[in-house]
Amino acid sequence: MLSYGFLKKIMVAFTQLLFPFKLIGKEKVKDGAAVLVGNHYRIWDIVHMACTTKEKVHFITKKELYKSKFLAYLCNKVEAIPVSRDGNDAAAIMTALRYLKKGEKISMFPEGTRNRTDAELLPLKGGAALFAIKARVPVYPVMCLRKTRLFCRTKIVVGDPIDLSSFYDMRMTAEDYAAAEEIVLGCADGSFRPDAPITREQLAVMLYRYAETQGMNTGGRDTLHGFSDSGSVSDWARDAVAWAVDSGILTGLPNGTLDPAGTATRAEAAAMLQRLVGLMVR
Repeated sequence: MLSYGFLKKIMVAFTQLLFPFKLIGKEKVKDGAAVLVGNHYRIWDIVHMACTTKEKVHFITKKELYKSKFLAYLCNKVEAIPVSRDGNDAAAIMTALRYLKKGEKISMFPEGTRNRTDAELLPLKGGAALFAIKARVPVYPVMCLRKTRLFCRTKIVVGDPIDLSSFYDMRMTAEDYAAAEEIVLGCADGSFRPDAPITREQLAVMLYRYAETQGMNTGGRDTLHGFSDSGSVSDWARDAVAWAVDSGILTGLPNGTLDPAGTATRAEAAAMLQRLVGLMVR
């Protein structure tokens, strides 16, 4: 009788023979529930996801595959999660959340289909952040560095886990979910915008998360009511901005505002980094 483990061994052997790959960073993926996200060139990309862990991975896949009796049989054997193309599939969402809350892993390709173009990425669709927040689990990016080619070894890189715990206890709005998806996937148009200016609140969030990784005390935060525009701080950045202000890392402007959405200048970024380092060496 076919099992997930047996099918995995066959698929890995077949893929390594035709489209060999080297998986880098799989030790970052810890046991337990998680959402794996990756770019999508070929149907064999699911093998890359499966190889990141010894545990079972439930693949979110298009319903069209189930039109083939053979593929439907295989999908059922590995407990894949069929989803409609438009993404409006309540049953698929509930199934994915059920697996996550049981401590299992799911994987998805935010591009929604295989990338047959010359572009590095197709426009990205959301969903990963919703699963991660509702199930309170990390997101692991699994990226194929180039389009896989026959008999050519390709590097597959597992990134650091994306922690969305700052959203767990929020009463989430559509805007909050959009902000969380940007953390996972990039900006709302499906791009990462590496050259885009960074806002003051975004920089505060980055420093806040780094401080947490270093075991620094990020508690004891006061309110931001002393600033006339405190209400304009995004909910997902509120704790980080409050911590940065309380710690003296982020200061208000002469007019009594924080200007959280304002662009952080080079001088401001340097000053905030210097203040953080000062706190670390005390």
